[in-house]
Amino acid sequence: MDTMPDADLITKFSADLDSFDSSMDSFLSDFNKFADNYRLKTKTKKRGDLGSFHNTFVPELTRAVESLATTHYRMMTAQDPNFFPLALHPRVSEQSLQATTTLLRYQMEHLEYNRKLLSALRSCALFGTVIIEEAFVPFPFGSPNTIAKGTDFIPRSLLQVAFESSCSDIEDADWIAITDWITVDKLKKFVKSDLSGTTWDKENIGKAIESNGNYRSLPRRVQERKIQAGYNVQDKNILEMVTFWRANPEAEDDLGDWVFRVINRQFMISKHPSPFKHGIRPFRVARYVDFELEPYGYGAGAFGDRALTDINYNRNRLMDLITFAVYSMFKSGTGGPKDKDLKIKPFNVIKMDDPNALQTLRPLIEAATYGIKLEEILKDDYRAETGATNTLQASPLDVTATEASIAQNEAIRRVGSYAEGIADRLIRRHIHVSHLNNIQFLDNQYWVRVTGQEKPVQVYPSLLSPDIDFIVRLTTDKDFKTNRVRRIIEALQVMATSKTTIQFTPQQIDPLVQELYRALGINPMLAPKMQTALQNMQSSQSVSQELLEEMPNTITSGQEPGIPEIQTPIGPVGVTP
Repeated sequence: MDTMPDADLITKFSADLDSFDSSMDSFLSDFNKFADNYRLKTKTKKRGDLGSFHNTFVPELTRAVESLATTHYRMMTAQDPNFFPLALHPRVSEQSLQATTTLLRYQMEHLEYNRKLLSALRSCALFGTVIIEEAFVPFPFGSPNTIAKGTDFIPRSLLQVAFESSCSDIEDADWIAITDWITVDKLKKFVKSDLSGTTWDKENIGKAIESNGNYRSLPRRVQERKIQAGYNVQDKNILEMVTFWRANPEAEDDLGDWVFRVINRQFMISKHPSPFKHGIRPFRVARYVDFELEPYGYGAGAFGDRALTDINYNRNRLMDLITFAVYSMFKSGTGGPKDKDLKIKPFNVIKMDDPNALQTLRPLIEAATYGIKLEEILKDDYRAETGATNTLQASPLDVTATEASIAQNEAIRRVGSYAEGIADRLIRRHIHVSHLNNIQFLDNQYWVRVTGQEKPVQVYPSLLSPDIDFIVRLTTDKDFKTNRVRRIIEALQVMATSKTTIQFTPQQIDPLVQELYRALGINPMLAPKMQTALQNMQSSQSVSQELLEEMPNTITSGQEPGIPEIQTPIGPVGVTP
């Protein structure tokens, strides 16, 4: 089989990008419109807009997105860590589970996972879709001279991502491409820092750098996004670098992904098989609300688009009404009115035949009452459509405490169901891939210490088992951790105070004690000490005051959670009461 020239590959890839751009033009334009609405960018008034004097923008979409994003964020990060390792085989030791958890937490802390997660959730709530790139990257370890590695969590703009548009799920697309716009210096730095073992075509890199200013301008939609945001677009002296993840057209017997990097649709600077042995593409995709056969999801931007237009229209007419009631027009009698005088504007004078006929022209101010009532109705509709209800936004309600509690539970139930799906697609899968990457790429042992952990934990590659999966912990109860610890202690109390006819073996006690330690953020390897204390209590049948004294004081307080713990287990998402 003849090898396809790089120029032919580039031509094929460029055609795929153009096809995507054409088929997704409407969606990509809407994304920019939603971004403008979120930033409260007012639109230019159109001819025939009933002479509107005001052009304000009601921040309903901004409030909705921030309420939804922060609510999901708290559900997903209320616990530290927000995931739980699950052994898939008896040979997986507790030490292995502890080392795996500690290493992942350490990497997530240093790669600013929580900050990036909030940004991703904000994009998901606004646009309905978020795409995360999982690059395996270096970061400082202890000192600037020591470098560690980990799987990053990088939210990508939907304007940067292209894919095979006939797919119904982006993760299952035949190909996916990420576009970056970089300077020459950044290209050189990128090549030096890449950890994937890429074989770079230095000759083509040199040609791209020395292309005598043959640069590509930023795409139209990217320019629009930046300009509308208030940035002075500088699209000169930059290089377009497109990274394709797709099957190699030259290797028909190889169905695995290859990575192609192309500069300015001219120079192939790298071409190699995927560096990830697990075969999973380094992209996670989550949708706020997904719909059958559609790769993009729906968020607050789409759901509330029509209602937001009505809210803004009503608000501007209401402000016009109040303005013209304060700054009235007049009519007089010195002559017939002229067309230019008939325009509604403050302090305008209309000439009349009767000089004594000067009169004030005031609008029907009573109509403001109807405008205010209409805005309330429109906002209620908008918040119901987007899920960002009054209770979720902590807006006061003129209802009883019982009615408010019911409304709150319903609001949490709705956004909680969305959070389950997002957590499964983003967090659980990301943590799983991060663990697989650690198994493949880490070759040194580390002593790592994370926030809330008293002593560092030694992590070395042989401790990382592939027989580990993960559960994501979600909660709507801020006191979940406290209550979980208390429930475990209550179970241990039952064991300690049971009659002598019921004997509990260490094998029965150990899992509860270890779970208690995990809930407290303590290394479960210290559990034998707790087991000894429990056995002593069992012989005396005393209430577990001795056990409680060994725990932080915070665990003895708290109320029963009103909403069950939400977990994302292996496979379908479920709710564990």
